[in-house]
Amino acid sequence: RLIPQKAIAFVRYTYRAAAEFAKEAMSNQSLGKSRCISVKWAAEDRNPKAVKQRRVERQAAVEAAVEKRLDGLSASELETLSLMRQ
Repeated sequence: RLIPQKAIAFVRYTYRAAAEFAKEAMSNQSLGKSRCISVKWAAEDRNPKAVKQRRVERQAAVEAAVEKRLDGLSASELETLSLMRQ
């Protein structure tokens, strides 16, 4: 999310390691003719609706990934998984 009037941006990464790498790589870099940029961790969102929405999105992503993985399995592999759950 970009807020040009305040010259700030918010970036969300899927993996924390990627976020940490980007934070270190971009810290104190100049951007065009501007001064060096400052990179900081955002505070946790305290809005309960936003927290719930992110939880729902993560759950949906997990379910989609599992479904995709299960679609690629053969009948015998699915039977093995079924037996393992019992």
